[in-house]
Amino acid sequence: MNKFLVLLITVVAFFSCNKDATLVDENLNNDLLDFEKVDSFKLKSYTIKDNTANGKNLSNVLLGSINDPRFGSSKASFYSQMSITQNAFELGSNPVLDSVVLILDQVKTYGSLNANFDLAVYRLNQEILSDETYDNSTVLNLTSPPLASLSNYKFSSTNKEVRIRLDDSFGNELINQFGTTVMKSSDNFKAFFNGIYVTAASVSGDGIVNFNLITDNSRMALYFSSDVLTDTVYNYVIENTDISINQYTKNSAGSEAQIEVDNGTDNEEISYISSMSNFKTALEFPDLSALNKNIVNKAQLTIYQADYGTSLSNTFPEPDQLFLFQNNNDTGLLFLPDFTIGAASLFGGSKELVEINGQNTYKYTFNITKYIQNLINGTADSETLFITDFSNNEGNRIKINGGAHPSLPIKLELLFTKQN
Repeated sequence: MNKFLVLLITVVAFFSCNKDATLVDENLNNDLLDFEKVDSFKLKSYTIKDNTANGKNLSNVLLGSINDPRFGSSKASFYSQMSITQNAFELGSNPVLDSVVLILDQVKTYGSLNANFDLAVYRLNQEILSDETYDNSTVLNLTSPPLASLSNYKFSSTNKEVRIRLDDSFGNELINQFGTTVMKSSDNFKAFFNGIYVTAASVSGDGIVNFNLITDNSRMALYFSSDVLTDTVYNYVIENTDISINQYTKNSAGSEAQIEVDNGTDNEEISYISSMSNFKTALEFPDLSALNKNIVNKAQLTIYQADYGTSLSNTFPEPDQLFLFQNNNDTGLLFLPDFTIGAASLFGGSKELVEINGQNTYKYTFNITKYIQNLINGTADSETLFITDFSNNEGNRIKINGGAHPSLPIKLELLFTKQN
C-alpha cells in the first residue's frame, strides 16, 4: 500500500532547504510518515495608500482627529440628515425657546483623548441625494456661520453622550416652522433643513469618538415652553431612511508609512496598516506551481505586530482583528474563497497575545487553504492579497513585521499531501 507523504512548508527563504524541520500531520503524529525536504518560499509585503471607501450610511460614524508620526494626521467628520418625530405637532400659543441641543450617542472611543478639540456644527447648504454615491472623501457645501462652535472641548471615554448647544437664532427659526407645511412631513423638513455637518479639529489630536446615529439617543432636542406646554421638548431624530456620511481628511506627508510608500520597495521589513482609508499592506506570493500535484490540507498565514511595548502602541492600540482581501484587477476587493460570513471565525484574523524572545506581542493568524490550493493550481483570482483593518471606521492602526523582517517575518505554513 502506498503511503501518503505529508510535508510542512514554512515560508522563510526563497527556494531554500530545511532538512532539520520536524514534520507532523494534522494530529501532530509523525511516526508513520516518510519525510522529504522542506521547500521554502519568500513572501513579499509592501505598504500602499488605501482607496477611498463608501462613507454612506455606516453603522456608526467617527468624530475626532489623530496625529500619529507613524501614519500622519487623520480627521473624521460627518454629515447627516434629520427627520421630525411627530407630524403637525402643536407647540401651543406664545412658544418661548429655552435651547436647542445636538445630542450624540457615544458608543466607543479610540486613543487617549487627552487633547483639546475645537468642535463645530454647520448647516448643510445643499441637499443629500438618496441615489448618489458618497465616499469618505465627500465634501458638501455648508452655511456660515456655524450653528455651534466650541473651543478646547474634552472628549471622555466614560461619556454616554456628547451634547452641543446650537445657536438660539436657529432654535427660534425651528420654532417658527411649527404650524407650517415644513412640519407636515420629514420630506418637507429635509427640504427646509438639509442636515448637519459636525467636525472636530486638534493640532495634537489623540483620539476618535464613535457615535451611533440611528438611535433615539442621538437627536436634536428643541427645549421650549408656551402658554399651553411648560418645560417640554420636541426631538428631531436620524431615521434609517436618513442619509449619513462619514468624511475622512488625511495628511500622511513625512510619516513613517508614507516614507515607505515613497521608497517604492516591494519587500519591506516593516509594513503599515491603518483604518479610515489610510494605509494597507499588499502581500505577494511566489510561484507555487511546482506544487501542483499536491493537495493542500491546511495553509496558515501568521502576521506579527512590530512595535509592541511602545508608548505609541499604548496610545493608539492595535486592531482586535485584521482582514485579508484579494484584489480584482486593481479595481476592487474580493473575499478569499476561505471566508464565509456564517463562519468568519474559522477564517481567523483575531489578535492573540504571544511571547516572543521574552516579550509579549500580538499575532494574527489566517486559514487560507482554498486560496493557496487555487494559487498552486493557477486558478486564483490574484497573486496579491491586501491586509487591512477588519473595520475601516474604527481608527485602528498597526505596524507589522513585513516579508523581509530578519527574525520574525510574515509566515506561511502549508500542510499538504503529495499525490503519487
